[in-house]
Amino acid sequence: MARLILRDAAPLGLAVVVIAVYSRIDIVLLKAFTDSESVGYYTFAYRAVDLAAPLSLMFIGSVFPLLANHHASAEREQFRRLYQRSQDVLSIVGSAC
Repeated sequence: MARLILRDAAPLGLAVVVIAVYSRIDIVLLKAFTDSESVGYYTFAYRAVDLAAPLSLMFIGSVFPLLANHHASAEREQFRRLYQRSQDVLSIVGSAC
């Protein structure tokens, strides 16, 4: 049973490894062409984005059911207001980072 699960999961695992390497190759290239200080600044900014992304996804995940409910109920004004407020929050938090 475990062998079957590993066999079925192997392509997805390989895809995750390839994506991780592809998304971080820029740091290796930057190190080859610049000094360590520049790589440090770049890596710090990268980490900030990596930490902020799950927070925005959690925010969107909590607002989406409300938006879907307003849309399904044809409550256009409530939908528009919630959508605009959500965009405002994401924009303000995004510009602060």
